Amino acid sequence: MPKKIKITIIIMIALLLTYTTIGSASAATYKITDKSYNDYFDESGYINNTNIVKGDVLDCSGPINNRDMYIDRPLTITSISKTGKINNGTITVLSEGSGTKITNLFFNNTNHKGFESPGTIVLYSADNCTIANNTIITDQTGDDSYGIHLIEASYNQILKNNILTTGDGTGTATGAAVDNTGWPGNGKFTYGVFVELKSSHNILNSNIIHTIGNAATVDWSGWINEEGGIYPLVGVLIFDKSNDNTLKNNTIITDYNQIGGVYDTILGVQVKRGSSNNKLIDNNITTTGHSYAYGVEIVGEPDLWSENNTVSGNTIDTVGDSIYANGIKVSANTADTLISKNNISAVAPTFSYAVYLEDFTGKTVKNVVVSDNNVYGKAYITYVFELWYASGHTITNNNIIGVGNYTMAIATHESQNNTITFNRIFTTGDGSAPMIPNVDAITAVNTAFKFQSNSNGNFVAHNLVMSYGEFVHAISNSTDNTFSENIQFPDNGNKLSDNPSFSDLVNFILDYFGLPVPDNSTIPDNPSNPDNPSNPDNPLVPNDPSKNQTNGTTSNTTSNGGSTPSLTGNPIAAYASSAVGGQSASSPGESPKAYELSQEDSSSSSPSSLPVVAIIVCFLILAGLLTIGFFRNSVKGFF
Repeated sequence: MPKKIKITIIIMIALLLTYTTIGSASAATYKITDKSYNDYFDESGYINNTNIVKGDVLDCSGPINNRDMYIDRPLTITSISKTGKINNGTITVLSEGSGTKITNLFFNNTNHKGFESPGTIVLYSADNCTIANNTIITDQTGDDSYGIHLIEASYNQILKNNILTTGDGTGTATGAAVDNTGWPGNGKFTYGVFVELKSSHNILNSNIIHTIGNAATVDWSGWINEEGGIYPLVGVLIFDKSNDNTLKNNTIITDYNQIGGVYDTILGVQVKRGSSNNKLIDNNITTTGHSYAYGVEIVGEPDLWSENNTVSGNTIDTVGDSIYANGIKVSANTADTLISKNNISAVAPTFSYAVYLEDFTGKTVKNVVVSDNNVYGKAYITYVFELWYASGHTITNNNIIGVGNYTMAIATHESQNNTITFNRIFTTGDGSAPMIPNVDAITAVNTAFKFQSNSNGNFVAHNLVMSYGEFVHAISNSTDNTFSENIQFPDNGNKLSDNPSFSDLVNFILDYFGLPVPDNSTIPDNPSNPDNPSNPDNPLVPNDPSKNQTNGTTSNTTSNGGSTPSLTGNPIAAYASSAVGGQSASSPGESPKAYELSQEDSSSSSPSSLPVVAIIVCFLILAGLLTIGFFRNSVKGFF
């Protein structure tokens, strides 16, 4: 090697070692205790010790009582001994403190908040911070109660924290804006994690977020202006132009400890007011309310649309103790929302809406795709899916289960041009049960599909329908809907339509296939080999729509005589396992056609892949040997 190159490399290594040594030497550690706090902070909690500089460590030890910290330089605040316990104190990181790390601390904050903004840990215009491995307990009465609060703070990481937030959310939440910021007004609120005011590109991963509070009445004053409601109790709120945030692998539990008002309501996760490109992935979201419980809601405002939000791979369980449960709701002024591969459950005594798409004009909710989900609703009256003035959406390849006295798998009101395909639908109902007061404008019946009031031009095809209601579909005052190549399984003697003289003349009812279930079945049997979905005789594989096939005539009169299937354990797992030939419902599957193609591809490609793998492995071994030899020769001749 030329001498000049050797000298250059040696100088570079020396400079690197020098820089590393200086950097590590400059980071000082200061032990913060209840007694030493005043040596480093003034009475308001701001750092007054000029020796503390960027990169230093504040090591909290033992109980620190009634102390706030305002951080205006990048520091690490931790407890090396893991004994640091901050009682009735807060940490607020200001913009100058961007890059701060808060780790391994225990907060027990009761009826205390800092001067700047509510929250036990607050990032106020602070970016690139890390909040990790903390226990954060916040309990406020008569005031806002927030566990972690991000205000115009971006590129932060909130990781592996245990966040318990309780509050009383006094009275009704009111929506008077403050300084036109959309701040939720005069009421008092309980939020586990509050991300607001252009707080973007933040990651919340592997946290336990448990939020308990007053199930108070929602302020719906903005509903008429398509702004959604303001909820007093929310587990995680992403608000006001907060974009590109990721919630992943979190456990989000929201429930109530008291009831305020007749219409008491709680919500698990809300994405609101111009907040776009956010992702909810692989979370467990459990919401238990009294009168009204909502799991996830995505909503915008007329000038602040919430767009391109994704809800995928989550388990969303919503329970209402008294009246109402909703799993996921997509409301006005939203576009391009994807809901996929989730397990969604909504259970309540009276009303259940597992998936609810809510528009007001038919123009402000655009392109919602609901695919590959397990969706379960159970109540006296169950709307597993409801589309309210919601047009142009896609519902495909879902396992849809509805249980109740009056049950509809998919119900629509003034909803047009939706595509409903390749779903596996199971509904049960008891039309002899007395009807109860129903505030929903969609009349409750027992049917798989309920289209009413100008729900026109919808396309319903290649669905497997197991409806034990009186009708397969009930259509009123709606035209130009196409029902094509769906499978009614079993043909239980029920009618295809509640009003054939109207429905069949102004809609297109084509190619239903009625299949009987053997007597004494507990789970619907697959008449063909379930292990061979590519079998052309398998009636559980809908026809390929690209081939425009017509296989037979409508059959809806054969009486089964068998018993209604009894679904024990998890009804979704039992049904989906039967419907797609043994496939587990815990990981929603592909459409039958996609499944068929994947099987063919894997079987045809496996033999030829072995030689390729062997060649690649041999090449990597050879390259490794050559690299070792080159490195050995280079080192030998270096000096």
